[in-house]
Amino acid sequence: MSGSYYDIDEILAEEELIPVTNTLDFRHLAHLDPDYTHPTTTVQKAGKKRDLEEGTKFKMPIWSIQKWSQLGWLNVQLPKHFGRKAREKLDADPVSVDLRKRNERFYMSGISLVNLLQKQSQSLSRGKATQNNIIQKLKRESQQLKQCLLKTFTGARMRRIFDWTLSHIEDDVSAYTKKLTEMEQRLFERGALASHSLMLWKLYGTRRIHVSESALRSRILGNNVNTPGQKQSEEKRNAGKRTVSPEALPSKRIRAQ
Repeated sequence: MSGSYYDIDEILAEEELIPVTNTLDFRHLAHLDPDYTHPTTTVQKAGKKRDLEEGTKFKMPIWSIQKWSQLGWLNVQLPKHFGRKAREKLDADPVSVDLRKRNERFYMSGISLVNLLQKQSQSLSRGKATQNNIIQKLKRESQQLKQCLLKTFTGARMRRIFDWTLSHIEDDVSAYTKKLTEMEQRLFERGALASHSLMLWKLYGTRRIHVSESALRSRILGNNVNTPGQKQSEEKRNAGKRTVSPEALPSKRIRAQ
């Protein structure tokens, strides 16, 4: 996923454990095997193997296997809730499935897994030609998982979320929302907020706004009464005007004829 490096949702989504199988021996990485027991005494340490043999099945988070999968050191498998049977259940009845119980960030983890499979298939396609079967399988799995995620998020589950936000504003829907993933819960909250705002607008937003009596009174009085500021401005305008009278004209000497 192409998000912020400090995005907490993306960090938690990439904590999804993915079943993998190593294609070569891993030196000093035997502790990755879930059946591995740490030695406690010196004798146990001396006789304990520390290598992870080829073909061992174990689980690792998505963020830790991105580079190894591209190098071809691991064969990635889909978790059960992203597998073929789980996708068939989602296609049959997506509304009744409790996705939050499977993964709180089901869609984000699924997108990260799709990107992981696509990058692995692209890196393997530049390598040996004998891995065509694996490449085709990775492409098919990534495409089917991508379509399932898109159909599940934008299909019947989204219509159900919108239906609950529009018709059950004042009802308790916690029994339904607790089955939603993080992305679906945010979508539900946005829809509920928009529905509540629409209800308030219908109640108070369409009525006619009346002018207050004080505003009308001040407007009427303003036409008849001059404020001190208005008087000063009128005096300044009058002071600037020049008036001419007969007394102000210069006297002329009248010559006798």
